[in-house]
Amino acid sequence: ASIIGNRYDAQKFHLHRCGIKNLMYLLEGNVEAIPDDVSRRRVHTARVQTEIFDEFRVVNTEGTNDTIDFFGNFTRALDATYAPLKRNEKTQTLPSYPEFIKTCSELADSEKTLRTIWASMIAQVPGVGPGGAEAIAARYPTPSHLKRAIDADRASAQFDLAEAVVNARKLGPAATKRVFDAFFPSH
Repeated sequence: ASIIGNRYDAQKFHLHRCGIKNLMYLLEGNVEAIPDDVSRRRVHTARVQTEIFDEFRVVNTEGTNDTIDFFGNFTRALDATYAPLKRNEKTQTLPSYPEFIKTCSELADSEKTLRTIWASMIAQVPGVGPGGAEAIAARYPTPSHLKRAIDADRASAQFDLAEAVVNARKLGPAATKRVFDAFFPSH
């Protein structure tokens, strides 16, 4: 109803200004069940615009029960991801700064290092994949390493990455360009 009414633009406006990254827009109900063709097309158009132009992730649920399930699963996923940084179970207090630093240090010693997170980010670029991401992260272990190379000489850095070998073949200029454009677009 908010997409068909006037609340949709106001909601997007406020979400953009809230400072949160990776925004989601919940679309509840079966769009195909909207009886009016004009309204159904408007919802489809709004969904595509919200995903592409506004860069929201649009989540479509079938109805109230499906929405409740989605939020329950999403909450459990967040809890599992950030469990090491949550309140002390015994005292129900937030960790002190030294406790927080200790927890972060323990997390840094785990396999979730900046390099592995960076490689995971690179792997999301179309045409790169895990092998290409690992090859790039081997040459440039953090985003700042790659950024410094790009700032020094973009063409050389791009050529260097294009020559990276992945599964007995070069990464290539097209995949390299997509990585550069995804993380450090030229203006």
